[in-house]
Amino acid sequence: MTVELLKESTPISEASLSSQPGRARNGSISVGSDRGVLRIQFPSNLSQEIWGLKQKYLYLDLPDNDQNRLIAELLVRDILLDIQNAYLDATLERYLSALEAYRPKPVRQEPNVLENVLENVVNKVLGRHTLSSLFEQYLDYKSNLLEETTIILTYQRRYAKAFAECPQNLHDGLKIQKYLMQNHSSSKAKRMISVIANMVEWAKLNRLLPPNFLNVYKQYRDDIKVVVKRETAQTIQKMIHAGIIEEPELECRAFSAEEANAIIEAIEERICANNRASAPWDQVIKFLFWTGCRQGECAGLRWCDVSLNCSKITFKSSYNNQLKILKGLKTEGKGAQSRAFPCGPKLQNLLLTIRPDNFDPLAYVFCNKQGKPVDFGTFHMYWVGTVNRKQQVVGILPTLIKEGKVHQYLTPYATRHTYINFQLDAGVNIANIAKLVGNSPATIHYYYESTRRDSVQPVEL
Repeated sequence: MTVELLKESTPISEASLSSQPGRARNGSISVGSDRGVLRIQFPSNLSQEIWGLKQKYLYLDLPDNDQNRLIAELLVRDILLDIQNAYLDATLERYLSALEAYRPKPVRQEPNVLENVLENVVNKVLGRHTLSSLFEQYLDYKSNLLEETTIILTYQRRYAKAFAECPQNLHDGLKIQKYLMQNHSSSKAKRMISVIANMVEWAKLNRLLPPNFLNVYKQYRDDIKVVVKRETAQTIQKMIHAGIIEEPELECRAFSAEEANAIIEAIEERICANNRASAPWDQVIKFLFWTGCRQGECAGLRWCDVSLNCSKITFKSSYNNQLKILKGLKTEGKGAQSRAFPCGPKLQNLLLTIRPDNFDPLAYVFCNKQGKPVDFGTFHMYWVGTVNRKQQVVGILPTLIKEGKVHQYLTPYATRHTYINFQLDAGVNIANIAKLVGNSPATIHYYYESTRRDSVQPVEL
């Protein structure tokens, strides 16, 4: 089922909106803010007539400040003119496109290459550490403490390149902070400055910097206010703008049992019927819902990790698809190199059914047609949907939301939340749940127990 958006301009009755522009803007269509992000709010009568919603919003993806509010007011003016001329674009896409014309274009500050080269030469002659040279030593230290994937994907590919483009003098903290803020998002700049602050403290302890070196980066890190943006998938966000679905409940991260079964059935019938998919995603989604394991643990599971009668699983490895490596569990650094998981009848029967008669113990349980571990990047395409030049894939979640079988959009990782919430609702001891899923009881309390839908039930006197 495809997502159908209104493409025709829609005439509006005079009763839907005031005919006076100033009054309409102030009393009917207004500019508001949601979690620091600007949005345009349409009046309830117009929302009901055009979109069939109690309240319609247009999110602008702009931080709430004076300059951006002026931009939002200009956009409201455009919408009002279209309404008065019976030429409103009900998809609101035209106004989002017009937003780009009003949005101030960021100017990327290119580093002065010659200045940086001269600065590096002077620092080497004087024996001073630059931002990049100190980070190289700090990276060697961290490589013994962090997973290889974190070092390569985060520290080397993200931070090292960004730091190389920055001003190099560590005494110029304000210049470094300004450069990072101008060329990166607020959240990424905050993370990188936090890394620099920790690096400076490490360097002072190891006498690579003088003990009296003022670590201004701690204050600069705390000064950055991160603008929280919705991480809803683009396809789902378009459905929200079009009025097809309501805003998601961001505090709820789990599916109900009925929703989980609807997802399993949809993947079986619409993706994996007649072996059309590149991997057995129907088996994978059942395994994720029935074990609550992490996606890397599912991809890295081999038959040698499953007992002969399939009554027990021992999670020992996690597969990273970006680096194509099999690594230890996330909990390995905390002393838990493996964890046992007892299989219930449904899970045991699933494993017995899919295991080949003459299986290779080192073969992956869930693999593609080439025998390689399943790629959850591909699975996400089936989950949320995608459109490119070669094909259009209608996502399972948008389809089920339109059919009313799923309440809201959640990422595939919500399978883990769903399993844990199901155990909590069944009264399983939290310490036992933590052992099954590879978490601490405190993590279960904080991240899972507090995010269940309708979890607060008052007791009557």
